Amino acid sequence: MDGNRSDWYIRHAYHYLRVEPKNSTDNLPLLKADSSFIVHADTFYRGHYALESLSVRQHYISWEADGRLRITWHEHITDLHHASFKVADTVVSCTYFRFVCL
Repeated sequence: MDGNRSDWYIRHAYHYLRVEPKNSTDNLPLLKADSSFIVHADTFYRGHYALESLSVRQHYISWEADGRLRITWHEHITDLHHASFKVADTVVSCTYFRFVCL
């Protein structure tokens, strides 16, 4: 869920993460499933987290060189750093409209 707008969700659609309003869908259960992730500690690197999609199992959030986040099948993650995250207090600006960026 977007911290500033409780009726907007961060979800995956067409392999990429997007921010969408709850009222943009007629299938709310699918929106909620696509917005749910399982947090795994130390999956790829010690002290880092991996985020597995609840609706598409064995697919993890990973980032691309251009900064976009996508859902990638674990066998296709070529650099495990791209699917490993740490909790941080800073926010980096985003270039892509309606896409979640690092």
